[in-house]
Amino acid sequence: MTGTGGPYAQGGQSTAFWSYLYASYLGAVYLLLGRTPLLARLVQAVVVGVLTPLFLYRIGARTFSHRVGLLASAVATIHLYPVHYAASVMT
Repeated sequence: MTGTGGPYAQGGQSTAFWSYLYASYLGAVYLLLGRTPLLARLVQAVVVGVLTPLFLYRIGARTFSHRVGLLASAVATIHLYPVHYAASVMT
């Protein structure tokens, strides 16, 4: 089975893909703030750090109750594993 790329790729075809949306995000940040990878990481960290608890609150509040939404967003805010995971994925 040499040369097979798995169920969705032919032999010799690349199996690594990237999001054009993320490349567009990086292009926009580099255009607005300069070509500094640290600034792109900081912008991403702030946006994700704000949006994750907000989305979890909205999902928990709509699905269960206001209290569950607050609890979910509080856990997401203080839980440090996503911070470590995001940093390891970025590097």
